[in-house]
Amino acid sequence: MVLLTALGICLLPAWPTEGPGCGFKKKWIYKYLAGGLNQAMADLPSNLKVDSPYFDIYTQLMDAVSDDQLKEILTSQKGCEVLDAVGYRGDPTKAKMNKKTDVLQSIFIKCEVEPLLPVLDCISAGLQCNGIMSIIRENQSLFQAVFCSSDHYSWNSSRFLEIVRPIFSEDGSNNKIKEINVHKGFLDFIDMCFHDDSVMPAKRVVMKFVTGCEKVPPLGLPQDIKVQFVHECPPDCKCLPTVSTCAMCINLPVHIITCEKMQDAFRQATTCELGFGLV
Repeated sequence: MVLLTALGICLLPAWPTEGPGCGFKKKWIYKYLAGGLNQAMADLPSNLKVDSPYFDIYTQLMDAVSDDQLKEILTSQKGCEVLDAVGYRGDPTKAKMNKKTDVLQSIFIKCEVEPLLPVLDCISAGLQCNGIMSIIRENQSLFQAVFCSSDHYSWNSSRFLEIVRPIFSEDGSNNKIKEINVHKGFLDFIDMCFHDDSVMPAKRVVMKFVTGCEKVPPLGLPQDIKVQFVHECPPDCKCLPTVSTCAMCINLPVHIITCEKMQDAFRQATTCELGFGLV
């Protein structure tokens, strides 16, 4: 339990720099930490784990739409056994639909919540040590994206492209004309990555290569990403795009002028060697 408390202490300082978050698959866990048991029970799941001994009864109760259905389920042998196991003290022969949620909550607490309470209370104690718990409780919707699995911090094409800044040569120069064509090929390739899951390299790999982060850091990147263009390559040059995730810079050779060539170049750059061939 000491280790679980330490986990709560360590989680928050790591998140702003894309360190490990909880990634809770079940939102009720976050709601329990942020608002207590009543809030965790406010939005019950439609079913339990299939291997739960209460799965069948819970599912039947969820589907019940009348008092008679509810009574039939609760007064069955299985229903009585479940009510006894979860400590529900209501009279099943007098069950009404307005009590359906109470029964479901009792089952859910016994099956899902009770086994995890010691773990969650230790994590909560660790977060209290950071002084962060009061802030979480005051900003629950904001922190839900940090604690729970979501796409809030996932890259998308518009989110990435709005921080890309091409560094073109002077207007009217032959170099700028080449650079515009290369940049267009790069933009088309990025758009293709995000809209076609069959594209290789995958968008996750491209974002890791270009930014150093598979997901958007909670505090964002330190600066926009510069796109620089590499000239003076020898004839038939096969050099590949390179990046500096410290300087936030992408270097694109100007002989990679189409989306297809850009895709092939990034595929090679991200797979040719350990560390993308740069270390």
